[in-house]
Amino acid sequence: MEKAIIVPWEEDELTHEFFVPEYIEKMSLEVLEHYGFSVQNIQVVTTKPDKGGSIWKMETSSGPKSLKLLHRRPKKYV
Repeated sequence: MEKAIIVPWEEDELTHEFFVPEYIEKMSLEVLEHYGFSVQNIQVVTTKPDKGGSIWKMETSSGPKSLKLLHRRPKKYV
């Protein structure tokens, strides 16, 4: 997985309440490939578009799970 910075996104009349940008959806699916279960269903349950965060509810082969994208700024390196 290449380095990427997740940035806040804007809500407008064209997006719905649980909108997550496509690049973040793709990134989340890549992350899930590194776990030992398969995902049968995934659904966004909340977002923080102004900060760049979201939470998904999942049904997996290992039972219910959640995936959280926390809105944390990257550390500054000197």
